[in-house]
Amino acid sequence: MSYSQTATVKIPRDFNGNYYLFVDANLKGFGNRTQQECNASNNRNRGTVPLSVTLSPYPDLQVSSVSPPANFFSGDTIKLNFTVRNAGFGTAADERLK
Repeated sequence: MSYSQTATVKIPRDFNGNYYLFVDANLKGFGNRTQQECNASNNRNRGTVPLSVTLSPYPDLQVSSVSPPANFFSGDTIKLNFTVRNAGFGTAADERLK
C-alpha cells in the first residue's frame, strides 16, 4: 500500500542556488505521530534533480515628487506631500506600494 500527496512549500526569500527538497515519511516529533516499523533507514529521500532557485527581484523605491507648503515659519507643523513609487520588479514590503 502507498499514497501520493501534494504539499505547498514556501521557498525562503533570500535563497539562491541549487537545493534539494527532502521528504521524511516518519518524522519524529511531527505531531508526536511516529509509526513503529521494521526498517526506518528508508524513510527519507530527496528528488533526483536539484531545484534551481533564483533570487527574487528587488523593489526600486523612488521619490518622484516632494511638495512642501509655500509659506511656513520655524516651529510650525507643516503638511508635506510626497509621492513614492516602486519602479522595480520586486514587491515592496509597504502595503501601499503593492
